[in-house]
Amino acid sequence: MIIAILSESLNTQYAGIRNYTLNLINQLSTKNNLLSISNSSISKIACNKDKITLDEQKLSGSRLYRSFVQIPRFIKRENPNIVIEPAHFGPFNLPKSIKRVTVIHDLTPILFPSWHPVPSVLAHKLLMKRILSNADLIITNSEYTKSDIVSFSPQAQEKTRVIHLGVSGFFRHSQSRKQLQDLGVHKNFILYLGTIEPRKNLKNLIIAYNQLRNEEPEFSHQLILAGKEGWKTKEIMKERKNSPFADDIILLGYVDRDAIPSLLSHCSLFVYPSFYEGFGLPILEALACGARVLTSNTSSMPEVGGNHCIYCDPYDQEDIKNKMVEVLSQKDVTEEQNDRIAYAQSFTCEKFGETFYQHLKELHESDG
Repeated sequence: MIIAILSESLNTQYAGIRNYTLNLINQLSTKNNLLSISNSSISKIACNKDKITLDEQKLSGSRLYRSFVQIPRFIKRENPNIVIEPAHFGPFNLPKSIKRVTVIHDLTPILFPSWHPVPSVLAHKLLMKRILSNADLIITNSEYTKSDIVSFSPQAQEKTRVIHLGVSGFFRHSQSRKQLQDLGVHKNFILYLGTIEPRKNLKNLIIAYNQLRNEEPEFSHQLILAGKEGWKTKEIMKERKNSPFADDIILLGYVDRDAIPSLLSHCSLFVYPSFYEGFGLPILEALACGARVLTSNTSSMPEVGGNHCIYCDPYDQEDIKNKMVEVLSQKDVTEEQNDRIAYAQSFTCEKFGETFYQHLKELHESDG
């Protein structure tokens, strides 16, 4: 079975979808011959990971031209059995003999357009129903997101499969605080880690933090917001600037991956109060490092966090504040920390890869 993966996200993304694509390539390359197709070049990836690039063909022109003309032309020539699009848009213009697999992480550009840039919203509204209709197999990350897909496109139900994401073994408890010192982190801290964007609900988090500091003077924890600045951040930045505790609301920006386990291991609380998640992998990554986690009681987050997180109403600033106080008032117990770590470690990348492969195998064999 020969599989092609459209891997443009390796060059254009910095977080979730990029990591998803990397993990997918790593898992499937142990079982198959792969073609990894990016926005600027096409490279064959061998099963033998010591010999990654076999040849390369440079691409040019607009993204639309590449997606609808150049890449389909190359795929037809190579004639793989299956083509996977890990980031919603495609595959396009392929013969029916080549099976199309589309990964849908969430439908927030359609369900909540105000959270996204206009081009992304327009592209999803114009193309998504066609993409879902043309796909032979749709992969999504949670039962909750599957329900959104089926509500949007009922005919997609029979060909949509849920595969929970896996947590890399890279995320584990770290005793060392050296990397924290290198980042200038010297106090107790509450941590958010992810893209700075409206969907993550950081404005309400800052307001809740202000309330906590005003009402509970004994708490002097810093609030650290770590992650690359995304889109529509004006309101978030204004809320932070106007906070009476602005000096303790630290914007770390993009954090080198090697420093993340140390941040997650030593935070007093990891807070992820997102309005909506298609999965919410940072929740599991934090649990894998032993962190206590406060997240939202909406969308897929309870499905992911199970009984190992504290949940809040993301629209209720008072509830966010109260839940932070509740956790920070209690001493963390080693047994509970170990339970969190064990739970997160049950979501493995190997399990993700094997389940994905089995669905591809079933699709490939369905033609007899």
